[in-house]
This record gives sequence, C-alpha cells and structure tokens, in this order.
Amino acid sequence: MSGSCTDVACGGACPPCANGKKCVADADCSSFACDSVSLTCVTPQCQDHRQDGVETDADCGGGFCPACVLGKACLADTDCTTFACDALKQVCVSNQCADHRTDGYETDIDCGGINCLSCGVGMGCHNSLDCQSGHACNGQHVCQ
Repeated sequence: MSGSCTDVACGGACPPCANGKKCVADADCSSFACDSVSLTCVTPQCQDHRQDGVETDADCGGGFCPACVLGKACLADTDCTTFACDALKQVCVSNQCADHRTDGYETDIDCGGINCLSCGVGMGCHNSLDCQSGHACNGQHVCQ
C-alpha cells in the first residue's frame, strides 16, 4: 500500500483500525471515533472527547449522545439536560423561560403558562392568567 498506516497495518492509508488501536482522526477507526485525548479508537463517538457525527458539542446532544450541560452548544431543547436551548446563542441555559423561544408550557416567547412570568400586551395567551395584571386574553389568543 502507498502511504503510511497510523498503527500496525491499520489507519491512515491502511484499512480502518479496531477499538484500542492508535489513531489521529475519526477516519482511522472502524468505529469512526478517535479519542482526541488518548489518540485511540473508541466506540461510540459520544466518548471521544470531540464534537463529531451529529453531536452539537463534544460528546453530547444531537439526539444520539447524552444531553449537554449548561453552556454547551445546542440546536434544540432536547440537546440540553435542562430542556432549554437558547435560540439566539445556541447554548444550553438553565431555564426555558429565558431561552428566546416558545417552549414548555409557554404561550409566547418566554412568557405565559404555568412556569414563566405573564405576557405583555400583544403576546400570545391561552387565557387571561397568561397576561400581565390588568390585561385580558382576547378571542384571538392575544393579551390586550
């Protein structure tokens, strides 16, 4: 074979390596997961200390790996242990009522429902309890 192998007869220009063999990139491994710390092939990718595959951050998120902790990158609420992914910063935050999206029991972005503060005039509601004091939910489900 032309080129060099990453480990004995595997990786690099050679066939992919089995778990436990030396690697420098995911492509060196039959599992497509090269641990960036130990530089050995591991399985699954959710344990290789790098962001790869469908992960939203290193070894978390993406629907395949465990959910991410606070401050880690995310795309959806389900990527986070808190079920709160900030829609603007795309990082896991502690509270759905402060994630710049309508989720959980909210009736509009970060307001209404049973957990968040009441919504202001012009924001969505299911009933008048979702609206700020002195305002009511109209027939179009908007606080007025």
